[in-house]
Amino acid sequence: MKRGKLMILAALAFAALATASWLSYPPARAAAPPPPPPEKTSNKWVPILTLGSSLDVGMAQVTGSKYQVKTVKAVAQLETDYKDMARIRILVPIGTKHVTKRLRRVPAVSVTGIGDYTIKK
Repeated sequence: MKRGKLMILAALAFAALATASWLSYPPARAAAPPPPPPEKTSNKWVPILTLGSSLDVGMAQVTGSKYQVKTVKAVAQLETDYKDMARIRILVPIGTKHVTKRLRRVPAVSVTGIGDYTIKK
């Protein structure tokens, strides 16, 4: 009788070990694709074209992908006052230097620095 119980106990232990070994490991996963190479960024200084009540002369530094920064020709600045309490300045990188032509915004480029001088208010 002892030998029969020992055989059953050994069979149960073997079954437990056999099933536990494949349950404890996570399933095999496909390797993740490598990340894309970092995009080359660039920056440059361009003139600021002012639309508003004052006459400002200045330069703006634009930063972004190398391809997009090449297309920036100037930065358009719209300036206004809000209830004589706050001055609002909106700076938009554009692909033309002529204010009379259609202003075309350059996407994925940001203004990271400005330097301007007010001539007349």
